[in-house]
Amino acid sequence: MNGFSLARVWAVLTNPAYAGAYAYGRLTQRAVAKPLEQMHRQKVRLPPEHWLADIWQAFPGYITQAEFEAHQAQLASHHKQLQQRGRRQDGMALLSGILMCGRCGHRMTVVYSGKDHQHISYVCNHQQRRYGEPTCQSVPGREVDQAMAAAVLAALTPAQVELSLAVLEELERQQALLHQQWTLRLEAAGYAVRLAQRRYEQVDPDNRLVARTLEHDWEARLQEQQQLIGEYEHFQRQAPLRLDETQRQQLRSLAEDLPQIWQAATTTWAERKELLRLLVADVTLTRLDRSVQVQLRWHTNQLETFSVALPLRGAVPIPEPVIERVRALSPTHSDQQVAEILNQEGVSTAQAKPFTAARVLGVRRRSGIRRPSSHDKNNMCL
Repeated sequence: MNGFSLARVWAVLTNPAYAGAYAYGRLTQRAVAKPLEQMHRQKVRLPPEHWLADIWQAFPGYITQAEFEAHQAQLASHHKQLQQRGRRQDGMALLSGILMCGRCGHRMTVVYSGKDHQHISYVCNHQQRRYGEPTCQSVPGREVDQAMAAAVLAALTPAQVELSLAVLEELERQQALLHQQWTLRLEAAGYAVRLAQRRYEQVDPDNRLVARTLEHDWEARLQEQQQLIGEYEHFQRQAPLRLDETQRQQLRSLAEDLPQIWQAATTTWAERKELLRLLVADVTLTRLDRSVQVQLRWHTNQLETFSVALPLRGAVPIPEPVIERVRALSPTHSDQQVAEILNQEGVSTAQAKPFTAARVLGVRRRSGIRRPSSHDKNNMCL
């Protein structure tokens, strides 16, 4: 037996048969019965007052009619709240709407949490919402957004733009050569059609066998010409973008001003998202043990893959050589003396800070390193 899904639960909650009612005409395909806002749908669920037939208490039900109607009112209220909530356009999440899960392939959603909704997480909860299964993956959003912004700005640096313009000029040159080749092929096809036509027109009509053969040859040349014209039109539709000198200069100016525009306080998050979507088609995230694999697909269908380190949670781990050095010095030196020795040796903390007596004490406590007491020191002297 298959488990419950969101669609199945919804079908149970909205089916009057569970309230002991017989209903007919709950769905319709007739255009005259559809509301205007749902005219594009193939089937539309009608409200109870528009059902063709409903007979309550036709057979014993699991719930009463009053309970069923109360459930429908509650579901309608929840649905209205969801519609009013909508999607945040001013949120800080840059990748909302273009994120794909690298594990299951479904779209990922944005979850805002923390004070003033400053904390961003990208979550794939498709299986959870549909079937009540665990969340597929959850990825911290701030680090991913920072990496994405850096990738977009790096793609639009003046050097990259100049390189792209040089590539575009090379493509235009190659396109011109291909256009010349297509012109020669079209001229050859036209000449073959005219030659076949002259041969057919000059044949003796009484020689039906030769005339029929030349007629078939003329038709074949015409078909080849039409096919070649269609291929040429398809080739022209795939031609690269052509920019005049004014547009090229505007693109260079944009590349120089883009970092300042992106970082400006007057630039809204909605504008940053719009700018990013002009370049990026979609982004696929896959959470690994210590990093997030990011697959960025540009609108040119070019893929770019890079990794983003996951933020560390809790205390930063202490390097093992530091622990062993503190363990070796602690029996014979105070915490202040150990800190001075470590600083003289050029050893720093995990946050690249100099050691102090308090930081040495913290290393000893986290690593379980005890300093010998006065009784232990007396025994060592004896």
